[in-house]
Amino acid sequence: MKNIKLEKINGVMMKIKLVALDLDKTLLKNHFELHPENIVAVKQAQELGVKVIIATGRSPQSSYKFARELGLYETSEHMVCFNGAYVINLRTGELLVDKEIASGTIKQIINLAKNYKVAFWGYSVDGNIGYILKKTFKIWLIQKLNRRKIVKVNENSDVRMYKILLLGKSKRINSLALELEKLQIAEIAVSDKGKSRMIEVNELNISKASGIKHLAKMWNINREEVMAIGDGMNDYKMIEWAGYGIAMKDSEKPLLAIANDITDTYNNGGVSKAIHKYILDIN
Repeated sequence: MKNIKLEKINGVMMKIKLVALDLDKTLLKNHFELHPENIVAVKQAQELGVKVIIATGRSPQSSYKFARELGLYETSEHMVCFNGAYVINLRTGELLVDKEIASGTIKQIINLAKNYKVAFWGYSVDGNIGYILKKTFKIWLIQKLNRRKIVKVNENSDVRMYKILLLGKSKRINSLALELEKLQIAEIAVSDKGKSRMIEVNELNISKASGIKHLAKMWNINREEVMAIGDGMNDYKMIEWAGYGIAMKDSEKPLLAIANDITDTYNNGGVSKAIHKYILDIN
């Protein structure tokens, strides 16, 4: 874990002006409910003029509800979805970032998923469709969460996607991740879930960090004035980039190693505690 150093620019102490928050196992007490302490802390930070955004791997359709509950439509007005591939103005519907995975890359990854015999789920640019290779229990669970119509695809399909999930046993996923790293055809985040693992795939150079950078530049906010909180490997780059990179207590180990600080678990309102420590209690 790195030490946080309160940065000074021209002799002036930097204050946090932007907070980027992951959803699952960070803001949410479970997959479907915001922790009440987190709601209160987020709203109090916004009352002080701090911009707060959701930065999630989820689709916008499964994230809007939480943005409304946190009051983001009235303050920051923006949200980062699909790990940075989709940045939207919540009030106007304007897309500031709209970055699909290249068609050729999608076909390569479909082939790799078949060769390594791992489950495949693709988030179509059509918010009602999820692309699969075949039905599995894991695919059924993802469909249940996303409530999308399933469409089967193959390496010859001409389809458009923002993000792909590859799921399977650790040995297969590890080997596939190594091959993807060598090919350098996409941005990947590999999550460890015990006996099974998952790879999140986006277009090259697309990550939560890239989405947050876009907004920070638009708002004239320096990296040193940004706090990012998350728990998974798709949060790695944003936590590494932010001046205040905070990992949840039950985060994956690589995240704990590069974070500036570690807050409590999501069940104990870890986001609230971090916001109090670095924003509310200081002010």
